[in-house]
Amino acid sequence: MRKLALDVSISLYVMIAFPLIFFLILLFFISETGASRVFVLSAFAAFPIPVLLWFSGRVKRFSLPAKKLSLFLASLSLALLAFLYSNTPPGESLSKEQPQSIFLRQYSYQRTSLANLVPEIDQVKLGSYLFPLVDPFIDNEQGKHIRDLLLKVYRDMENSPSFSRLGSVLNYSYRDISFGGDYGGHLYTYIPSSWQNSSRSAILFLHGSMGNFKGYLWLWKQFADTHNFAIIAPSFGMGNWDQKGGIFAVEEARQYAVEKLGVNPSGIYLAGISNGGKGVSHVGQKYSEYYQGFICISPVLETDILLTWPKKEQPILVLHGEKDKRIPLKFLQKELGSLRQKRFSIQEKIYEKEDHFLFFSSPEKIFRDIDKFIQENKEN
Repeated sequence: MRKLALDVSISLYVMIAFPLIFFLILLFFISETGASRVFVLSAFAAFPIPVLLWFSGRVKRFSLPAKKLSLFLASLSLALLAFLYSNTPPGESLSKEQPQSIFLRQYSYQRTSLANLVPEIDQVKLGSYLFPLVDPFIDNEQGKHIRDLLLKVYRDMENSPSFSRLGSVLNYSYRDISFGGDYGGHLYTYIPSSWQNSSRSAILFLHGSMGNFKGYLWLWKQFADTHNFAIIAPSFGMGNWDQKGGIFAVEEARQYAVEKLGVNPSGIYLAGISNGGKGVSHVGQKYSEYYQGFICISPVLETDILLTWPKKEQPILVLHGEKDKRIPLKFLQKELGSLRQKRFSIQEKIYEKEDHFLFFSSPEKIFRDIDKFIQENKEN
């Protein structure tokens, strides 16, 4: 009976291992970094070990050689992982003037997680190859387009030691996919060097689906440096801000920004991209008085929630791509029309030939229009 159970277990292991091997081979050949290739080699060294140990119990004359080979492969895999760990980002900056990765609750930076053993640039590149397999809105051509946009951002960011030191928090996105739950309590921050001498305004930015990519903060850094704004970017797992804990994660980040970073409480704008638009919808319903205005980029808006906002006169800027297939322009404009009928103050900017990923393809245009919106709001 015990042997049968072992046979079944090994069969299941092999069935699971083969798809993983495919992804690892793909990762090895598309990787931008040597670290990802070392991780793949470590995984390949570890994969045969359970089969070898099972084989050693089945065929006695090969028992000792199989066990020795298993020991060698285990040692090799661990040695490679130890080398990887020694080169993973520490998860903290050298000074307060640099971008920060801050944990406020029970979670902490996981240096040994897959998300840090494999650099984030390779995670997003691998994802761009896999998106067409699981997302009906993304075909191979669109996947390549996304890949080119993201790689431009990440290759630039890789040259910044301060951003590299932050590591990644995408492991909490992966946990959210697998187990669900409240994975808030983390935020990235970036404060320009001259910010303390200004009005200490800030943009609190809510990421979209798949998690809080560092690439978001890297692009927002351009806006922060040019317009002297602090950027506060909380994380919430996969970005389902309408789920339990989402609103609290945003308010927690806002309070931290005001109480610990010195952000002017009267100078905060709430921005959300894609699924982050849900967060804007729900946060505005409960805490609209804390924000000077709202910025929605390629947003998923929950109109029924927006219609219950207590302060409908607050300015809302909506930035959207004409070619967006995920949130068609006609659908969005219909929703905005119903909001305008209820006297919401909405400004709308449509970008020709841009799609759902316009934040990565046209950040300069977006930041120009955001600055214009903020300046007009000040004047009013």
